[in-house]
Amino acid sequence: MRDDPLRTRPPPWEDLVKRTAATAVVVCALALAGASACAGESQQEPAPRPPASSPASQPPVSTLPSSVPSFDDARRQAFLAALRLVDGGLAADEDKSVEQARTACEDLARGEDEGTVRDGTAEALGTSRDKASAFVTAARTTLCPQE
Repeated sequence: MRDDPLRTRPPPWEDLVKRTAATAVVVCALALAGASACAGESQQEPAPRPPASSPASQPPVSTLPSSVPSFDDARRQAFLAALRLVDGGLAADEDKSVEQARTACEDLARGEDEGTVRDGTAEALGTSRDKASAFVTAARTTLCPQE
């Protein structure tokens, strides 16, 4: 007797979540690529570095660990837009979402596997693993430092 093919198929909403997450990632990646290209045109030569005024002055941003991302407004908005495409509830508390994304980026930078980060995100946000997976993907592609 053959197995019923309907019993082996994933739930129909699973494909929708994956397609929506993939679309959000592509849209955000294109938006960031366009922003990077525009920024690159206006900064043809690096500005000369000012001399250090004193040892107590703040270190330049480039000396901060790469695992601590600094999110500009465009990247933050791209991330939140990606979340809204997946589920508007994920972006309801913008500050909490961005802070959780920062945590996800730090965990990924430390070498934690994406499944572990996804599970931690699902628990922290009180959401499903599928939505947490889309959340981590959106964070990784829009906010996390690229190597």
